[in-house]
Amino acid sequence: MRTDDDELTFVTKHYQEGRLDEKKAWRRLRQQFPHPRKRLATMAAASLIACAVVAGLLTGYVHSRRTATQDTTVTKTTDSIAPTEQTDSTKVFRYENTPITEVLR
Repeated sequence: MRTDDDELTFVTKHYQEGRLDEKKAWRRLRQQFPHPRKRLATMAAASLIACAVVAGLLTGYVHSRRTATQDTTVTKTTDSIAPTEQTDSTKVFRYENTPITEVLR
């Protein structure tokens, strides 16, 4: 029980009547820290803005992936590889809507 005696001795030695006013201490504490509702409102606004930014980025990402997928869709046709003109010794072919694997065969 030595600890309790030491604590009691410390308090009785250093205690001063009227030294700490509880109301003044609470007022000082409230001035240093903002009101809890203001803090909650600030946090809610920041969270809402963060969610809006993430939603916008995600929408843009999904939209860009969707258009990239749609652009690479190719239909196979066998009659699209045909010579169009012949000049001297050069043959000109048109490869419209033909996959590269078909062209290189």
